[in-house]
Amino acid sequence: MSDTLQIIDGTGAVNVKAKVNTAAQQLTFDSNVSAMHTASLKGDAYSWTAVTDNLDTTDTAIAIQNTSHTRKLVFQDLYFFGDVPGLVEIHCPIPCTLATTSGFTIVGINLNRKYAATLAPAIAMSDETATTFTQANTILSLMANEATAGQFGLMVSPLLGGALMLGYGDIIAVDVVGEVATFTASISGYYIDL
Repeated sequence: MSDTLQIIDGTGAVNVKAKVNTAAQQLTFDSNVSAMHTASLKGDAYSWTAVTDNLDTTDTAIAIQNTSHTRKLVFQDLYFFGDVPGLVEIHCPIPCTLATTSGFTIVGINLNRKYAATLAPAIAMSDETATTFTQANTILSLMANEATAGQFGLMVSPLLGGALMLGYGDIIAVDVVGEVATFTASISGYYIDL
């Protein structure tokens, strides 16, 4: 019995060989990684977090706009906590210019620290006022039932099965129906080529 197994590589060549054990079995392994992991290896995965702003009823907790002309932004995870129980609306408003004069700028953090200096091609704001929430652009509604005592919040992973993609100028926004004094909102995602 031979200790190698002949493999045909699909083109008819027979010069590819693989080692087998004494039972003529080839030992192989398989590795599956997420799209987020793959993007992170290339420095294309980011996280945006907004923390402890005092939101008015009409303010947006966090809004992210893709500014890349050549790549789509795919969202992976969403975490939200508010100190007042209420409805959390995730929506994709009509593209507009985010109100950078109000609220607070959020810098997307590259999840691969090797690329820490690489900025996300996006504008992100917390306590934002330019986007308009309507039922027509809502893609997900969640109920936050947490009280002030704990910060357990809502974790949605993967966010809509990883199917939410923003092209150039498109926006995702998280609004709270009700006024909260303290909140945390985090969204992670990655860029893919068009």
